[in-house]
Amino acid sequence: KYTMGLIAATCGITMLVLVETGSIHETLHGFLLGSRFHYHRMAQAVVTVLWFQLFVCQLRQRINWYMNQWGDDVADTSDVKKLENERFSAPAMPSEVDASVLSYEATISQRRRGAVKSAVLTLVFILFTLGCVAGIFR
Repeated sequence: KYTMGLIAATCGITMLVLVETGSIHETLHGFLLGSRFHYHRMAQAVVTVLWFQLFVCQLRQRINWYMNQWGDDVADTSDVKKLENERFSAPAMPSEVDASVLSYEATISQRRRGAVKSAVLTLVFILFTLGCVAGIFR
């Protein structure tokens, strides 16, 4: 049923191109196999990405439902241990969850510095991506 939705969307966009061009040859070689009709191809890409996201969401729900039915609640079981950073050094501080337990956490200044660094790098990445996209459509 999910594949039929993607096929129907592809057929719908293809029919739109066919109506606009009036030529099966132009639709086949320009849209489906070629590199023309950029806006229609972009719409097809968006539909495909949204379809994939919906498919993965539905698949996860179905997996979790079956895992629950079969009595196995945890789907993400792994024997791989978490990697610990050898360079991490922090003082023992009271845990945010339970103040009676001491845990090793980064200081507030380190967290703030990490948040600022993350925001700056994200902004640089967004500007770089927008620059690349603008360069493509020039």
